[in-house]
Amino acid sequence: MEGVMAMDGKRWTAGRKTEAVLDLMKGHCTLVEFCRKNDLKQSDVEKWMEEFVKGGKRNLKINSSDERKLREQEIKELKLIIGELTLENMILKKAKELAEEEEREFFESESSFSPKVISSQ
Repeated sequence: MEGVMAMDGKRWTAGRKTEAVLDLMKGHCTLVEFCRKNDLKQSDVEKWMEEFVKGGKRNLKINSSDERKLREQEIKELKLIIGELTLENMILKKAKELAEEEEREFFESESSFSPKVISSQ
């Protein structure tokens, strides 16, 4: 039914079907009026309404328990990543401190080094 043209020359896309179903559910017109106006079979429009409701139920079920489980799992994974990054950051900071300390000690020892001058007498 997706490719069927409406009386106004537009296709019945999922978006247009949704708008139509919502209008019917809100009582903006009756199913018979809508079908007559748009040259559609009543059974086809009833099928749209049924599919719309099923999709809503499915989404509500997914959003409650399944999505919560998915979010909890994602949080666990993100906490693990944060822990790993924190540990890496601490290691890098310590390595930087050690490298700076070694560099400082090296230059201090170099500055106290006084070469002996050998005379050629």
